[in-house]
Amino acid sequence: VMLEKILNEIEKEVEESKEGDDEGCNLNAEGLEDLTDPNSAVYSHVANSNVLPKEGGWAAIHFACDSGNHEGLRYLLEAGADPNLTERMGATPLHRVILGAGKYPLTQLRSGKSIGNTASVGGGDNGSKMALPGVVKSKVVGGSGKKGEGAPDNKYLDDYMKCLKHVLDSNRFDLMANERKEEEYQRASKQNDGKGNNKNGEKAKMTGKMANLPKDDGFGFSPLCLCVCQGYTARDALYPLLEHLLTRGFDPNAAMCGVSALHIALRNAHYGCAFALTRAGANINAVHPDGKTALQASELIYGESFARELREASVVAMAVADPTRRRDMLRDQGREGAKKLAKRAMNAGHSFVKASRWREAAGAYSEAAAYGPRSLPTRERFECLRNMSECFLQVERGLKSEEVARQLLKEFPRVPLAMIAVGEAMSHPSCGKLTPEQLKEVNKYADDALKIEKKSDGKEWWRTLEPTNRSNSSLLRALKLKGLVEGRTKEQNPAVKVANTALDEYFTPGGSIEKAAFAIELALKPELNHPSPLPLHGIRGFIYYSWASEILRANSLCRTDRERKDGLLRVMAPLKNKMSFKEAQEKIQIAFDEFEYYSKMNVNGEFPKLMYGFNISKTNFALGKFEVGKRFALASIKERAEADLVRLDDTGNRRKSASEAAQDDHFEGGSTQKLILQLNWALDMNRMLVTQMVIDYATNADASSKDSLPSTMLLEPMVKGLTLKDDVINMPHLCVILEKAVTYKLMDKASEKRLLEKISGNPVKVNAAIRGLLSAMKTLESGYQAMADLRVEVGKIIMRFVAGAHRMQKQTKSSSRVVGSLLMEALEWDKNVKIPKDLPKMYLKMAQEFTQGPNNSK
Repeated sequence: VMLEKILNEIEKEVEESKEGDDEGCNLNAEGLEDLTDPNSAVYSHVANSNVLPKEGGWAAIHFACDSGNHEGLRYLLEAGADPNLTERMGATPLHRVILGAGKYPLTQLRSGKSIGNTASVGGGDNGSKMALPGVVKSKVVGGSGKKGEGAPDNKYLDDYMKCLKHVLDSNRFDLMANERKEEEYQRASKQNDGKGNNKNGEKAKMTGKMANLPKDDGFGFSPLCLCVCQGYTARDALYPLLEHLLTRGFDPNAAMCGVSALHIALRNAHYGCAFALTRAGANINAVHPDGKTALQASELIYGESFARELREASVVAMAVADPTRRRDMLRDQGREGAKKLAKRAMNAGHSFVKASRWREAAGAYSEAAAYGPRSLPTRERFECLRNMSECFLQVERGLKSEEVARQLLKEFPRVPLAMIAVGEAMSHPSCGKLTPEQLKEVNKYADDALKIEKKSDGKEWWRTLEPTNRSNSSLLRALKLKGLVEGRTKEQNPAVKVANTALDEYFTPGGSIEKAAFAIELALKPELNHPSPLPLHGIRGFIYYSWASEILRANSLCRTDRERKDGLLRVMAPLKNKMSFKEAQEKIQIAFDEFEYYSKMNVNGEFPKLMYGFNISKTNFALGKFEVGKRFALASIKERAEADLVRLDDTGNRRKSASEAAQDDHFEGGSTQKLILQLNWALDMNRMLVTQMVIDYATNADASSKDSLPSTMLLEPMVKGLTLKDDVINMPHLCVILEKAVTYKLMDKASEKRLLEKISGNPVKVNAAIRGLLSAMKTLESGYQAMADLRVEVGKIIMRFVAGAHRMQKQTKSSSRVVGSLLMEALEWDKNVKIPKDLPKMYLKMAQEFTQGPNNSK
C-alpha cells in the first residue's frame, strides 16, 4: 500500500510538471535548455535547489535520489542542495534513496523491463532527450547494442549505493535529522495532542535536534528500518545499503512503532540484514509488543540452529565493542573511528581463530571488512579477507568462502595467495562437484599462481603472510590445485577416481547416499590399490552413519522426523530402497567399526583427528550404549578444550591464518557447540530405531517370542501392578501407553491408528505392544539421563576453559575476546553451571540474560 501511494504521487506530480509553463527557458539547438548557462532558469533553480515546487512537495534532490541518478545528485549537492530537506511525507533524500532502491525492481516488473539492467538517466541514443524523474531506461550491456536479458540481479543497486554515499559524504549532512529517533520524537511531543499541537491548540515548539524533524513525520524513523521493513522482491534486497549505513554510525537498535529493526528484519525474512544488525550491536533481547524477544522470535520462525548463530553474532559484537561505544565512535570520529573498530574486529577474529571458533571468527572478520578497504592497511586488509574465506571453509560454507575469495582477488589481482584462495574455495566439497568449466577456471588460477611464483624474488610484501610450515606454502598449495585438476581431467588411479565419485555424491546437495556407499566400497577394494586407504575408512564411517540416518527417517512412525530439515542433515536424494531398522542398525555398527579403526591406526596424527572419539560417541548413543558414548564424548571434548587453551596461550608475534590454526591442532569438526546437535540427533536416531524395533516385535509376536525382548539394547520395564495375561486383552492399558508414546515422539496419531488396526483382538500382540513400548520409553529415559549428565560435565569442562582464558586476559590480553563466546557455549551445555565471580560485569549480565531472560536479568 505504501509503495502504491508513493508511485501514484510521483505520477501525479510528473503530470502536473508537464502542464507547467516553459517560458523563460534558454533552449539550445536541440530544444533543450542549456544547463551550463548561469543565466538559465534551470541553473538558477538548481543553485536554489532547496526550493520545493509546492509546499511539502518534492525538490529536485528527492527525484534524483528516488531514481538513482547519482550524477544528477552530485551536481545538485555541489550547487548547494540540502541533503536533509524533507518532502511532505517527512522523507529526506537519504530515505528516498532507500525507498527508491526498494521499489525499483517492482516498477521494472510492472513495465516488463529487466531488473538486472542499471538505470541510464539521460542515456538516449544521442543524449538529446532527458528522462523524466523516476523513469529509468535500459542500459546497453557489453557494447553489443542489445538490451540485457536473463535472470534478475541487483546491479541496479550500484547507482543507489553511489547516491547513498554522495548524501552521507555531503558536508551539510546531519545524521541525527535522518536517524529519526522515534523515542526522542515521542518524548518531545508527549505533551501535545499527537498532531504537533499543545494543550491550547497552538503549534508546539521543538528545540535542539528535534527541531529538524518535520511536523507530519510520516517516514519519521531510521533508514535502517526502511532497509528491512518491506518484503521487496528478494530476501536481503537492500543488504549492501544497510551494511554501509551501519558503518556510518546509524543506531542498530533503531525502532519503528515500538518494533526494533532486528525484529522487523527477522519477520520479513531478511536473514543477512538480521545478522548484520546483530554484529553491529543490535540487542537480541529487545522485546516485541507481543512479548517475545528477537532471539525467541528467531528460534520460533527459523529454528534452534538459526537462533544459535544469531547469539554467536551477538557475542562477536560484544567482543569488538559495546554497541553504544561503537555507534559514538563512528559518529564522533568518522573515518578514524571506523579504522579503530576495524582494527578491534581484526584482533577479535585472530582470538577466535586461536580458539577454533570459526563462525565467530568469520563474523569478526566480516565486520572488519565492512568498514571498507581504506579502514585497514593493505597487508591487514588482505589478511582479513583471506582469513574470512578460510573460516567459512572450516564451517563448510564453500559458496560464501568463494564469494569472499573473489573479492580478495579483485582487490589483489597479482597475489598468488588470492588466486589459490579462489581455487581452494571452488574445489571445496561443500560447493559440490566441479563442472568442466569450473575445473578450467581452477586450473587457470593454479597456472597463474605458479607463473608469478617462478618470477618472484621472495621479497614481496605478501610473503610475510605465508605459513611458516613449508607443506602449506603458496607454491605447494598451487601445485595441489594443479594436481586436483589433473586428477579430475586426466587418467588416474581407479580407486582415487571412485573415491572422488563417493565424495561428490555425499557432499553435493541432492546426491545419492546409496551411490556414495557403493563407490566407497569399490575404492576400498584391495585390488584397486588406493594410495592412501586410511582416510577412506573414516569417510566410509560418515557415509554409512548418514545412510542409517536416512533409512530411519524414511521409516519413522513420527511425521516430524520424516519432514525434518536440520542444518546437520545433508540434503540427499530420496532412498530408492527404504530397507528397515535392521539394516539401519547394521550400518550404524559399520560406522562405529570404521571410526574405531581410524582412531587406532592414526596414532601418529598423520591425518586430521576429526574428533573421531566424538564420532565413536555418537554411534554408541545411536546404538543405545549410552554410558560408553558418554565416556568417549567427555574424553574427546576435554582433549579439544585443552588443545584450544594451549593455542590461546601462544603469544607469538606472528599471527596464524585460519588454515594454519586448523592444521596445527589436527582437529576438524568445529567447536563443541555443534556437538550438542550431533548428540541430540544420535538420541533421535536411537528413538526411531527402538520404536521401529518394538512395533515390528508387537505386530509379529506369537506364543514363542512373547517372553523375550527383540534386542539387548532395550531395558526391561518395571511397572508395579501391571500383569499381562495371554487370554486378556489389556486395551485400557494400551491406550494409556500409546498416549504416552505420542508424548515421547515414538509415533504420531496416524501411526498409532495403524498399529491398533494390526493388533486389535489379539491379546498376545497387545501385550507385546505394551511391553515393547514400555521398554522403549525406559531405554529413552536412560539415554536422556546420560545426555543430561554429560551436559553437566561438559559445562564444567568449558567453564574451566573460560576461567583459564580469563586468567590469560589479565596477564597478556591475548584471549579477552573469546571469553563471551566460551561462556555462551558452557551455558548451552548446562544453564546451571557455576560461573566464576571474577568475570567482568558485562559477561555476568550476558549469562543472566541467557539463563533468565532479559526481563528477569534486570
